[in-house]
Parts: sequence; structure tokens; C-alpha cells
Amino acid sequence: MAQGDTDMRQTSRKVSRRVRRATASCAFALYALSGGATALAAPADQAASAADIILDDLGPGWTRISPDPKPPNSESAVRLFDSDDVQLQLLAEPRLVCSMEITGRSDELSLVTSLGFEEAPSATAGVERFTGDLGGADAVAAAFSTRRFAFLVIAFAGSPGVDLEPAVDTVVDRQAARDDGVVIESGRDASRLDDIIIDSPSVPGLGQQLDYSTDLSLCDQTGPPGVIQASEVVAFVSKHSTERLRVWLDPGSGSSAIVDLTEYPYELFAGFAAGSAHSPGFEPMQVGDIDGLDSVPDVSAWRTGGDQSQYFARFRRGRITALIAVAEGSDPALARAMLGALARLQFDAMPSGATAGLRAPSPAKSAATSGSLMALIGVAVLAIRRARAGRVRRNAVTLGEVGSFDVSHRAAEMRRRGAALGAVQVACVAAILVFVASDLGWIRVVGAALTVLGGIAVTVLWRRQEARVLGVAPADRVHPRPSFGSAALTVAAVSLLAAGGGLVVWGLRETLFVPSLTHLRLSDRVSIEPRLLAWIIAAIGLVLIIVDSFVLRAARAVARMGWREWTTEAPPIVYLRSFEDDDVQLANVISARRPFLEFFTLRGRDAFEESVAWELSCYGPVLAIARPGRSHVSLGAARVHLHDDEWRSVISEQIDHAKAIAVTIGRTPGLAWELTHIVQSGHLGKTVLVVPPVDADEIRNRWKFVADALVSAGAGQHPLPADPACLVVARVRVGDGPMTAYCADRRDEATYRAAVAAVLA
Repeated sequence: MAQGDTDMRQTSRKVSRRVRRATASCAFALYALSGGATALAAPADQAASAADIILDDLGPGWTRISPDPKPPNSESAVRLFDSDDVQLQLLAEPRLVCSMEITGRSDELSLVTSLGFEEAPSATAGVERFTGDLGGADAVAAAFSTRRFAFLVIAFAGSPGVDLEPAVDTVVDRQAARDDGVVIESGRDASRLDDIIIDSPSVPGLGQQLDYSTDLSLCDQTGPPGVIQASEVVAFVSKHSTERLRVWLDPGSGSSAIVDLTEYPYELFAGFAAGSAHSPGFEPMQVGDIDGLDSVPDVSAWRTGGDQSQYFARFRRGRITALIAVAEGSDPALARAMLGALARLQFDAMPSGATAGLRAPSPAKSAATSGSLMALIGVAVLAIRRARAGRVRRNAVTLGEVGSFDVSHRAAEMRRRGAALGAVQVACVAAILVFVASDLGWIRVVGAALTVLGGIAVTVLWRRQEARVLGVAPADRVHPRPSFGSAALTVAAVSLLAAGGGLVVWGLRETLFVPSLTHLRLSDRVSIEPRLLAWIIAAIGLVLIIVDSFVLRAARAVARMGWREWTTEAPPIVYLRSFEDDDVQLANVISARRPFLEFFTLRGRDAFEESVAWELSCYGPVLAIARPGRSHVSLGAARVHLHDDEWRSVISEQIDHAKAIAVTIGRTPGLAWELTHIVQSGHLGKTVLVVPPVDADEIRNRWKFVADALVSAGAGQHPLPADPACLVVARVRVGDGPMTAYCADRRDEATYRAAVAAVLA
């Protein structure tokens, strides 16, 4: 009897050693897949480990055998149990999120081949059962998966005729109950990967081929409350991905090989999978040291240490990634040759496409990239404005001996300050995007709001600096009274700005960071690649922002209508011109005259009247007679609409009440009448003559017309001390004598603002 017990124990130890080796072999497939089958996946619950979930006690009659065998990798756990003449080994392995079928089936395939087991019918759904013979002893195995782990149970008898099924059933039931029960596997749909994955290639060292395929869309993403769930992005990508697995095992040499293909719904995630970093403990390999591998573009290779190394290679073509894994076996050189040959064959069998791997940028890099990109967009906006402004005609300034002043230096200072303001505004716009796009919680909202307020404050302060350069008092500037129309348009403009800015941030964020679940769902719905869709969204947002600049201009123009109400409280500035000059355009410059919220306007030229009216508004509300049939709104003077039979009487009344009169010189009968009335009513001393930005010959012709009209009205001779071609504004003295002329070397917004401020200051 004692001798029989000794023989049984020796047989049990022998069989146990074989089972341990078999378990380590079948765990290799699991280990290989966990290193790269789904590069974006992670354990469903990082707080739980295999050592926590695996059974430590099977109840009365069972004894746990210590120490535990060395697990296949650091994340797995193994337990050995003994009960009379039955020994049992239990292996637990964390499965990948959305990969429970891969882990379970890879165990089964390895077990069938390595141990010679045959598949047996199972009465439990989701549990695969096998029967076999280990060292002359009967053996039964069961492989199953729970929500977070894959399990392998191997039971064998120390003597013939022992019923092993109850022991296996007990372990399956108790182990599954600790993690929400057994996951039931489902079928799969056809995929083009079935035709792409290599089939029985002529590669030395390959053993028996076993097939297995899976759809990642079959993965269960549910779980009990309180358990950390898988990333929603990973779940979405997995549900739209397909995987195919092919395994070759050679029990004789101990070598094995796996080819695993995954087709992602978008190239972006295939790039992330191919470019993901190796797990800790993996040693990178030189691709050139492996025959055949160096001919695969953008391939990465690594190995594991230990008694028997495993070799891995990962690459992609378009939306399909490939992972090749080879166990060393007894011939390391042969294993490396198998790796190179399989990789080359699989790469050639895949459809063409991009091969480069991608890495998700760090938050700091993404913030810097988004800020830099927005800064480039801001610079491009300023450059477009400058290009649309066109070439500004330059001329030599000819001054007389007395009564002539050159305002070119003041205008140049305005341009320099405008360029500096543009740089500050670009920085503010870039900072706003960085705050909004960054993952900083409540800080992002506070930072973005403070930056917007900072941009507005800087623009206002810069406006005061411009006023000091021009020698005017910004506090005296007359601002239009708000109206319902201007308020409604302002609300619409702010709404457009918010919508456009939100779309720009959304697009850039989805481009520079890993796409969000919402973006992926939208991309799937409209069948557009996530990054292309992100650029489209950002472009739409930019268009809305540009449209917003027009709406904001309209709101300010409508507000100018409120200037008409000021005439009962303050003397107005009357602006007289020929109606044809309403269409004259003037090259604008970067200036604080425009609100910060209008940064994205692409206008390079504005109405000539706008710049003149802006400076005139320092001295009172600016009014002008509206052109018949034209709109009431203007960013220049507020329009007063009159009938043909009343315009003379109204103009006469306004001129008498005006604090100052600005006249754009022209050659029309109406303008001649207005000049005559100004002279004869004694208002010549408060009149400023403004020369529009037309060519030199037209200026000389207009000036001759105005001079003749003044003489005809009885103003006397007022010779001009400068060439009219360089004249910007002039003031006529009462009585005979030369006019005061203000000249400049070019005609743009800065020139007219400097000249008007100089003549009125």
C-alpha cells in the first residue's frame, strides 16, 4: 500500500511538472497578445489583479500546494491544489479590455496542441472543456473567461477511474462567481482579414497551424456599479474593430508563433497602436539584426528575457496592424528567422497604406502645438489683411515756407504701435485656445475668461496710447448710445463668436489630442476620418468667426445711428461730401480702433469716411446727409435722411449749430452750394477740408474746383503752401492768407487719423 502511495505521488509530481510546462506554454499566447493585440487597451479594473481574484481555498478536502509555480508573467497567478487522488492547477490571467475571447481561446488552442487534449462537449455556456492523458493519468481541462480575467483549470487523477468533472465544475463555479460569472462567447462576422492573414506559409520551424478569429465588437463593456469601466473611446474603437489570430505550435521543439491582425475603423488608431510604447520589461531589438525584418517599413521589434525568450514585431499598413510573436524554443536563431520571415510575408499580404506609427502627444506638447497653430492663424489673418489692403501710393512731401506741416512721422508711429498691438493680440488669441483646449479642469475656464478680458483691456489701453500719440483726449470721444438693434446684433455677433470659437477649439483639440468619444461617434455617422472631420469642423468655426466680424461691424454701425440723438445735447460735427465718395476705400492698418473681438476680420480696406469720422468723434457726434436710396447705417458718420426739398434748410441749420465742419473736397454742384453757404454764413473758421485718397491728377482737379468755389463765395484768395498731391487736410483762415496744410508721404488709415487729429487739436 505504501509503495502504491509512493508511485502515485511520483506520478502526480511528474504529471504536475508537465502541466506546469503546458500552462506556461499556453500562457505565452496570452502574454503575446496582451503586449500588442489591442495597443490602446488596458485592464478593465486597474485595482484588481490576478492574485487578488484567483481562489486560495477550494474548501474542505482540498489542500493548497505551496509554493506557487512561477507565473507566465508578472500579471498572472497560478495555484496548485490536491485532494486525495486528484490534483488541480488553476491559472488566472488579466484579459485585455475587449479581448476576452482572444485570451480564452488562445489558452484552449495552446492546451489542445501542447498536451494533446481533445475538445469535449460542455454543459456550461462559455466554458470550453477538454479531455486528455498526462503521463498515463486521466486529465480534464476547462478554459473560460470572466469580465476581467481568463482562467484555465487542469485536473488530473492519480489513479485510473477517478471522476474529475465534479472537481472542475466546482472550481469553475466558484472562480467565476468572484468576477460576475462566465462571459459567453458569440459568433463573428466575415472580415477581409480572413483573406489577408497568412495561411500555412513555408517557414522553417513552424508547427501545426491553428486558426482563431474574433470581432472586438463582441466585447462586453458592462459591469456592476462601483467598478472602474473601460475607456469609452477604447470601447467605441473596439466595437468597430476586427481581429484575426493564427497560431502555430510545435510541441517537439517547444517553439510557437502567433500572427495577430487588427483592423481599426480609422487609420489614426492603427497609427497609435503601431506607435505605442513597449510594456515595461521588454527589450528593444535592432531591426537590422533580423533577416527579413529590415525590409518591413516602420517596424518595431522587441524581446523578453528569461530562460526562453519571446520575440515580437509590430507594424501596420493603413488601418490594419500586425503583431508577430515567436517563442524561442530550443533554437534561438531559428526563432528570430521565423519572426523575420512571418513579418515579411504578412506585410506583403496586407493592402497598401501608411506605415508610420503615431504617438499621442503629451499635454504640454499639445498645448504648445495648439498655441503655435493658433498664433500662425493669427499671423495669417494679419497678413491677409495687409495683402487685401493693396499697395499704398507714396509721394514726396512738398512743404511751403509757412503754413505746412508733415504728419508722416506721427502716422509712422501709429503703424509701429499697431504692429506691436497685433503681436499682443495674436498672443492673446493663442493663449485663449491653449486654455480652452487644455485638460485643466476649472482652470481652463478661468484662464480663457481672463485672457479674453486681458485682450480687451490691452486693446482699450492701446487705444489710449494712440490718442496720446495723436494729441487728443480719448475721454472726450463721443460713443453712440445703445439701441435695441445694435444690442440684438451684438448678441448675435457674440453668439457667432462663441459658436465659431467652440468649433475651432473642438477641431484643433480633436486633431492634436486623442479623439473623444463624441467626435468618434460623429465621424462614424458621417463616414469621415476623425482627423479630416476635425479639420473641417475647425474650418467651419473659422468661417463663423470671420462672419462674426461682419456682424459685429454691423452692430457698431447701427449704434452710430444713436449719434443723431446727441445733437440736442452737444454741438455735432457736420461731415459734408459728394455722395460718390461714399465708395472710396482706404487701406487700413492694425489699430486699436477695432475691438479685440474683431481680430479675425479679413478686411484690408474700409470706407475712407470711417477713419475720418473716428477722429472727428473726439469732438462731438458726427452727422452726414444720407445718400438717397442707401442704408441708414454706417461706421462713418450717422446718416440723416432728408427729402429733396428740405436738404438745404437742414444743412444750413446743422452748419449753424455745428462745432466743426469737415468737407471732403469734390467737384459737384451740391458741394459748391455747401461751400458757398459756409463762407457766407461765417463758418469758414471751423471748417476742415479733407482730401480723399484718389490719384494726384484728380486731387489737383478737385482742389482747383474748391478753390474757385471759395473765391466765388467771397472767401478771398487763399493760396495753398504745398502741392495738392501730398495734401491730406487743410484749414482755411478767415480773411486773405495761405491755408494751413497737413501733408504726408502716403495715404492710409494712420495718415488720415494723424492729420485730422492735428488740425482739430
